[in-house]
Amino acid sequence: MTHRLAKCRSPLSYRFLSPFGIQAPAQWRRLKLRLLSSRIIPGLVVSAVWYGNALAEHDHHLSLLVGATELVDEGTSGFTYGVDYEYALSQDLGIGFVAERAAGDVETTSLFAVADIHLSEAFVIQTGPGFEWGEADDVVAYRLGGYYEWDLDEVTLAATLSYDLAHGEDDSVVFGVLLGWRF
Repeated sequence: MTHRLAKCRSPLSYRFLSPFGIQAPAQWRRLKLRLLSSRIIPGLVVSAVWYGNALAEHDHHLSLLVGATELVDEGTSGFTYGVDYEYALSQDLGIGFVAERAAGDVETTSLFAVADIHLSEAFVIQTGPGFEWGEADDVVAYRLGGYYEWDLDEVTLAATLSYDLAHGEDDSVVFGVLLGWRF
Protein backbone atom coordinates (compact mmCIF):
# COMPACT_ATOMS: atom_id res chain seq x y z
CA MET A 1 0.00 0.00 0.00
CA THR A 2 1.36 3.40 -0.95
CA HIS A 3 1.10 6.46 1.18
CA ARG A 4 -1.31 9.19 0.03
CA LEU A 5 1.55 11.70 -0.30
CA ALA A 6 3.41 9.39 -2.64
CA LYS A 7 0.49 9.56 -5.08
CA CYS A 8 0.55 13.36 -5.06
CA ARG A 9 1.71 14.77 -8.41
CA SER A 10 2.67 18.08 -6.88
CA PRO A 11 6.27 19.08 -6.14
CA LEU A 12 7.93 18.27 -2.85
CA SER A 13 6.83 21.58 -1.24
CA TYR A 14 3.18 20.65 -1.70
CA ARG A 15 3.75 17.28 -0.07
CA PHE A 16 4.96 18.91 3.12
CA LEU A 17 2.04 21.33 3.15
CA SER A 18 -0.69 18.73 2.63
CA PRO A 19 -1.05 17.98 6.37
CA PHE A 20 -2.07 21.65 6.72
CA GLY A 21 -4.85 21.27 4.17
CA ILE A 22 -2.94 22.77 1.24
CA GLN A 23 -2.80 20.18 -1.51
CA ALA A 24 -3.31 21.90 -4.84
CA PRO A 25 -0.97 24.31 -6.65
CA ALA A 26 -3.74 26.95 -6.76
CA GLN A 27 -4.05 26.83 -2.96
CA TRP A 28 -0.27 27.17 -2.66
CA ARG A 29 -0.28 30.24 -4.93
CA ARG A 30 -3.08 31.84 -2.90
CA LEU A 31 -1.14 31.16 0.31
CA LYS A 32 2.02 32.73 -1.11
CA LEU A 33 0.05 35.75 -2.32
CA ARG A 34 -1.65 36.12 1.05
CA LEU A 35 1.68 35.92 2.89
CA LEU A 36 3.30 38.42 0.56
CA SER A 37 0.46 40.90 0.69
CA SER A 38 -0.09 40.69 4.43
CA ARG A 39 3.47 40.50 5.74
CA ILE A 40 6.31 41.27 3.38
CA ILE A 41 5.01 44.10 1.17
CA PRO A 42 3.63 46.26 4.03
CA GLY A 43 6.88 45.64 5.90
CA LEU A 44 8.92 46.94 3.00
CA VAL A 45 6.69 49.99 2.60
CA VAL A 46 6.88 50.77 6.32
CA SER A 47 10.66 50.34 6.25
CA ALA A 48 11.02 52.64 3.25
CA VAL A 49 8.79 55.31 4.80
CA TRP A 50 10.60 55.05 8.16
CA TYR A 51 14.00 55.29 6.48
CA GLY A 52 12.82 58.23 4.41
CA ASN A 53 11.40 59.99 7.46
CA ALA A 54 14.69 59.56 9.26
CA LEU A 55 16.41 61.40 6.40
CA ALA A 56 13.85 64.14 5.83
CA GLU A 57 13.95 67.20 8.07
CA HIS A 58 10.21 67.85 7.61
CA ASP A 59 7.71 65.36 6.25
CA HIS A 60 5.15 67.71 4.70
CA HIS A 61 5.39 70.75 2.45
CA LEU A 62 2.34 72.75 1.37
CA SER A 63 2.62 75.61 -1.13
CA LEU A 64 0.19 78.08 -2.67
CA LEU A 65 0.69 78.97 -6.34
CA VAL A 66 0.03 82.30 -8.01
CA GLY A 67 0.97 82.59 -11.67
CA ALA A 68 -0.19 82.17 -15.25
CA THR A 69 -0.99 79.42 -17.74
CA GLU A 70 -0.28 79.89 -21.43
CA LEU A 71 -1.58 77.57 -24.15
CA VAL A 72 1.34 76.76 -26.45
CA ASP A 73 -0.49 76.56 -29.80
CA GLU A 74 -3.10 79.29 -29.26
CA GLY A 75 -0.95 81.82 -27.43
CA THR A 76 -3.75 82.64 -24.98
CA SER A 77 -3.05 82.92 -21.28
CA GLY A 78 -4.92 83.11 -18.01
CA PHE A 79 -4.38 83.84 -14.34
CA THR A 80 -3.55 80.65 -12.41
CA TYR A 81 -3.82 79.78 -8.73
CA GLY A 82 -3.46 76.49 -6.95
CA VAL A 83 -1.92 74.31 -4.29
CA ASP A 84 1.11 72.01 -4.29
CA TYR A 85 1.58 69.34 -1.59
CA GLU A 86 4.63 67.12 -1.06
CA TYR A 87 5.27 64.28 1.38
CA ALA A 88 9.02 63.73 1.74
CA LEU A 89 10.09 60.10 1.46
CA SER A 90 13.73 61.16 1.82
CA GLN A 91 15.83 64.27 1.35
CA ASP A 92 16.00 63.49 -2.37
CA LEU A 93 12.48 62.25 -3.17
CA GLY A 94 8.93 63.27 -2.37
CA ILE A 95 5.47 62.38 -3.63
CA GLY A 96 2.38 64.54 -3.69
CA PHE A 97 -0.17 66.36 -5.81
CA VAL A 98 -0.70 69.63 -7.64
CA ALA A 99 -4.17 71.17 -8.08
CA GLU A 100 -4.51 74.29 -10.23
CA ARG A 101 -7.21 76.49 -11.69
CA ALA A 102 -6.59 78.77 -14.69
CA ALA A 103 -9.11 81.57 -15.28
CA GLY A 104 -9.55 84.22 -17.96
CA ASP A 105 -8.91 83.28 -21.59
CA VAL A 106 -7.89 79.80 -20.41
CA GLU A 107 -10.59 78.05 -18.35
CA THR A 108 -8.93 74.87 -17.10
CA THR A 109 -8.67 72.89 -13.87
CA SER A 110 -5.74 70.52 -13.45
CA LEU A 111 -4.92 67.77 -10.96
CA PHE A 112 -1.58 65.92 -11.02
CA ALA A 113 -0.02 63.15 -8.92
CA VAL A 114 3.65 64.08 -8.87
CA ALA A 115 7.07 62.91 -7.82
CA ASP A 116 9.42 65.63 -6.59
CA ILE A 117 13.06 64.83 -7.30
CA HIS A 118 15.38 67.09 -5.29
CA LEU A 119 18.57 67.61 -7.29
CA SER A 120 19.91 69.97 -4.61
CA GLU A 121 18.54 71.70 -1.54
CA ALA A 122 16.99 74.37 -3.77
CA PHE A 123 16.35 72.85 -7.21
CA VAL A 124 13.47 70.34 -7.64
CA ILE A 125 12.22 68.49 -10.73
CA GLN A 126 8.49 67.72 -10.61
CA THR A 127 6.90 65.11 -12.86
CA GLY A 128 3.76 63.00 -13.00
CA PRO A 129 0.45 62.13 -14.65
CA GLY A 130 -2.83 63.92 -14.17
CA PHE A 131 -6.12 65.17 -15.58
CA GLU A 132 -7.23 68.47 -17.03
CA TRP A 133 -10.82 69.54 -17.57
CA GLY A 134 -12.39 72.78 -18.66
CA GLU A 135 -14.21 74.31 -21.64
CA ALA A 136 -13.09 71.53 -23.98
CA ASP A 137 -12.96 67.80 -23.30
CA ASP A 138 -11.55 66.21 -20.16
CA VAL A 139 -8.06 64.99 -21.00
CA VAL A 140 -5.24 62.96 -19.54
CA ALA A 141 -2.11 65.05 -19.14
CA TYR A 142 1.51 64.70 -18.06
CA ARG A 143 3.50 67.34 -16.20
CA LEU A 144 7.23 67.96 -16.44
CA GLY A 145 8.54 70.95 -14.59
CA GLY A 146 10.66 72.27 -11.84
CA TYR A 147 11.10 74.95 -9.28
CA TYR A 148 13.91 76.76 -7.49
CA GLU A 149 13.19 77.23 -3.81
CA TRP A 150 14.53 79.66 -1.22
CA ASP A 151 14.18 78.65 2.43
CA LEU A 152 13.22 81.71 4.53
CA ASP A 153 13.12 80.33 8.09
CA GLU A 154 9.42 79.51 8.60
CA VAL A 155 8.36 79.70 4.94
CA THR A 156 9.66 78.84 1.49
CA LEU A 157 9.50 80.91 -1.67
CA ALA A 158 9.95 79.34 -5.12
CA ALA A 159 9.87 80.27 -8.79
CA THR A 160 8.19 77.50 -10.80
CA LEU A 161 7.95 76.55 -14.47
CA SER A 162 6.05 73.49 -15.80
CA TYR A 163 5.12 72.09 -19.20
CA ASP A 164 1.85 70.14 -19.35
CA LEU A 165 1.41 67.68 -22.22
CA ALA A 166 -2.33 67.24 -22.77
CA HIS A 167 -3.52 64.27 -24.84
CA GLY A 168 -5.66 65.54 -27.71
CA GLU A 169 -5.64 69.20 -26.56
CA ASP A 170 -3.23 72.13 -26.54
CA ASP A 171 -0.15 71.77 -24.37
CA SER A 172 0.37 74.47 -21.77
CA VAL A 173 3.12 76.21 -19.86
CA VAL A 174 2.48 77.12 -16.23
CA PHE A 175 4.77 79.57 -14.45
CA GLY A 176 4.53 81.47 -11.21
CA VAL A 177 5.54 81.84 -7.59
CA LEU A 178 5.03 79.29 -4.79
CA LEU A 179 4.71 80.36 -1.16
CA GLY A 180 5.06 77.34 1.10
CA TRP A 181 5.30 75.96 4.62
CA ARG A 182 7.12 72.87 5.89
CA PHE A 183 5.60 70.97 8.77
